Amino acid sequence: MEMMSWEYFRRRREIDVPKFLAQTGCTTYVEFARLLESRHIKPPLEKDVKSYFTKSATAPKVAKPTPPKSPSTPAPKKQTKTTKKRSRTTKGKAADSKNAKKSDN
Repeated sequence: MEMMSWEYFRRRREIDVPKFLAQTGCTTYVEFARLLESRHIKPPLEKDVKSYFTKSATAPKVAKPTPPKSPSTPAPKKQTKTTKKRSRTTKGKAADSKNAKKSDN
C-alpha cells in the first residue's frame, strides 16, 4: 500500500499543525515522523516542519497560579418548615361527633 503525502493529508483534513502536534503529544520531529508512518502517511522533510518544533520547544510554559484557599466557613443552617399540628380542641370535637353518631344507633 502506498503512503499518502503529509501535504495531501494536511490539506484534505484541514489540519492546524500546532494544534495537531499538541493533540498528539509530539514534541520532536522523530516522534512526529513515527506517528505519521504508523498512520501510513509519508512524513515531510524535517526542514519543512522544523519551525513548529522550535516554537513549541522555546515557548516558556507558564504555570497558572492557584488562588489561595480562604478559610472555610460553615454554611448557615436552613430552617426547616414544620407542619402545624392540630389543636386538641379540634381533635376532641371530631371524636365527640363520632361518639354522638354511635350513641344514636
